[in-house]
Amino acid sequence: AYATAGAVYSNVAAFEILTQETAITLALEEVNGTAVACTGDLTAGGLPVALAPVLIRIDGSTLVTTETDRNGTYKKEIVLPAGEHTLRAEFHATGYPLNTSESETATILIRGEPLSPLPFIAALAAAAGTGWYFRRRQTEETPPPEEPAEVPDVVKIAASVEIDALPPREAATVLFCALRARLGLSESKTPRDCALLAPDHAAFFERYERIRYAGEIPSEEELKSMEKIASGGDRDAA
Repeated sequence: AYATAGAVYSNVAAFEILTQETAITLALEEVNGTAVACTGDLTAGGLPVALAPVLIRIDGSTLVTTETDRNGTYKKEIVLPAGEHTLRAEFHATGYPLNTSESETATILIRGEPLSPLPFIAALAAAAGTGWYFRRRQTEETPPPEEPAEVPDVVKIAASVEIDALPPREAATVLFCALRARLGLSESKTPRDCALLAPDHAAFFERYERIRYAGEIPSEEELKSMEKIASGGDRDAA
């Protein structure tokens, strides 16, 4: 560098910009069973680094960006599917006279949001009505002695599962419970369990898993298709 005054120039002086070490922290807190609140501080030499970019790495791959405020603090709320996840905060010092830093990797378990009891009540009512119908039918129709009655391997749920008055996500839950009951699967089975146990309906259960845990809203066309599958209409068409 050098200085000038009119046509007079000083000698050229060399100088060096020294980079400084940084430190970044990360704290996690579950929010409503479906999201995680990430908070922390970015400092250099004990002083806050303001308005600096921060990356949050999820499960070793997915990156979410945020920024520190004027006090060097950042906060970011991230929606995650149910299950265990690892997160790490990172500061990459491109454009800053600072060194890169990373926080310790932290782990959090997302439980998933609690559901309204209404969908389960509706599904149980549909299953109970179907059971009564089949018991009455079996009582009234006595098969010929020489031809034993064929026992179906899957109980059909009545096609009239009422979802018209329900919000889209709760309607999808009713249809999930109805299909799970129709396939004879335990109520303790998750959508992922059901997809493994009933591969013919894996697409239905995988779509519901995204609705249930990722917060996606099903379209009216999707609900009609799911209702047809839950009531057994897809088998009838086949």
